[in-house]
Amino acid sequence: MVVQIKGNLPYTYRKVIDGDLKPLNHYLLDADVARILKKIYNSTSKEDLMECEEVMEDFFGTLEWGQFFLTNLTEEQWDQLDDM
Repeated sequence: MVVQIKGNLPYTYRKVIDGDLKPLNHYLLDADVARILKKIYNSTSKEDLMECEEVMEDFFGTLEWGQFFLTNLTEEQWDQLDDM
């Protein structure tokens, strides 16, 4: 399912498997989470964000998953998140 958010940016949501609704960031795909993370913290480096446990947990669920996902984004991919 694709939902239009303010500014006409499409975000893709994961399918709901059970009846318990989770916070919105639970349903966003990781690439969309990274895009939102970069837009909110645009003056902070990827490396600095990866060191912030609270931010990683808020956006990716766990520090480990957030660090893993962002580590696997190349600098080019990270920079391209601004263009999406």
